[in-house]
Amino acid sequence: LWTGEVGLGTPPQTFVVDFDTGSADLWVPSVQCDETCAEKRNWNYFDASKSSTATEASTSDIQNAFHADYADGESVLGVHVKDVLRLGDSLTIDNQIFAQITTLSSYEACADEEGVLGLGFSFISSHKFDTVLNNLQGRLRHPIFSMYLNPEDDYPKDNTKAISRSSELIFGGVNQRHYTDCLTWHDLGQFEEVFTGQTFQGYWDFKLDKVQVGGAEMPASQLAVVDSGSTYIVGPTEAIGQIAQINGAECFIMEDGGEAIEVKCDAASGFDAAAVDCDAPFFELEFVADGQTYTLSKNDLLLDIETSLGDVCVLRLMGSNDIPGWVLGDAFMNKYYTAFDFENKRVGFALAAKDSSTLCQDDLVMDLSYTGELDNTVPSVDVDLHQNDDDEVVSPNVPSQSQHNQSSKSAAQKFAMVTGVVFGFGFIVYAMARRSRARKIARFEEIAMSNLDLSGLEETDGGVTLTVT
Repeated sequence: LWTGEVGLGTPPQTFVVDFDTGSADLWVPSVQCDETCAEKRNWNYFDASKSSTATEASTSDIQNAFHADYADGESVLGVHVKDVLRLGDSLTIDNQIFAQITTLSSYEACADEEGVLGLGFSFISSHKFDTVLNNLQGRLRHPIFSMYLNPEDDYPKDNTKAISRSSELIFGGVNQRHYTDCLTWHDLGQFEEVFTGQTFQGYWDFKLDKVQVGGAEMPASQLAVVDSGSTYIVGPTEAIGQIAQINGAECFIMEDGGEAIEVKCDAASGFDAAAVDCDAPFFELEFVADGQTYTLSKNDLLLDIETSLGDVCVLRLMGSNDIPGWVLGDAFMNKYYTAFDFENKRVGFALAAKDSSTLCQDDLVMDLSYTGELDNTVPSVDVDLHQNDDDEVVSPNVPSQSQHNQSSKSAAQKFAMVTGVVFGFGFIVYAMARRSRARKIARFEEIAMSNLDLSGLEETDGGVTLTVT
């Protein structure tokens, strides 16, 4: 998960939050949190009594209450408060309403994550208050935020937590130094509510033309949601199973204790994790939207884990029977620079680059380097962010084997060895996948329960930098 520091209150109290495009709430733990927070000793806790600008969000106790449930059994409870939100050094929102959490239930946080800042639309907020996205309207040079998620900052090769140095989140524009060519834009709001006819404005969703593997069309839904809060790509179980099977994967379900049990990749119930031969050929996964093809190759879709038995390559894909589309998480956003236009309701992609020298004239006005008329915009600011996995990763202590034994070990045996280590990397992989899948399932369930007209979703035949401008 991609996290960064924000300030709340006066003087500002600092919190590390997950910037999540798949939700719309802002919450941090409260100093009044009960014994359920006891294990989070390293967290910062918001203390309203120490902020001179903190006020009640509402005079209604019912409206002030905050409660969020997650499909994996996690939940958070708290109360809303109104105070100053600071993003970077110069952007402030004076009357931002957020939740201060007083009770956690089975909540598993990242190593440094102390809360969540949702960058989705207000429709999916748990309350009727203005969200961060609402309050950014008219405050920025452009009604856009953009993300460059450098894969070198994600899943470091030595299995230790990394401080990112080049990934960034920009409020108010884009940074062409981190992508090539021009952004290709796709309209949101492809779907309407049945009874009101109003456009559904919740997630950063867009319509796909088709999904292909190795050039062959997959029987998959045409709905895609861009979600920075998901570490994996989540898709329909049948399609994910086919992708795994086509690429010769060995698939597993994970017991609660972390034990891996091999299953068929095309099993109706799906799988929790899949491993492939790191040296074998791999068929590319392609998402096609508005005629533009976005290709994910072997390097984009495999997580390479080094053990003394040899490398284990785990698919960064997860299937679910409960969702009608695709969640494009980090595995997609590592490859493609992503811009989110919350005024024109569109999302744009371009091939990401660590340091590009090409400039797109169409995008120049949105670029940080643009020196034209700024009106009443906020100047650029930089703050450090971190990239975290769902838990601090510990390198598995796998016993040494002879070279002969190493070469004879199957992916299943290697994977079982890794997952057999307490707090080993395999368990972390499963935890990330499970959390991503469960929470994204819940989000798709919200879409399904919103009486939306989904007739267009036909089955086919085949240190990080946050910059505010």
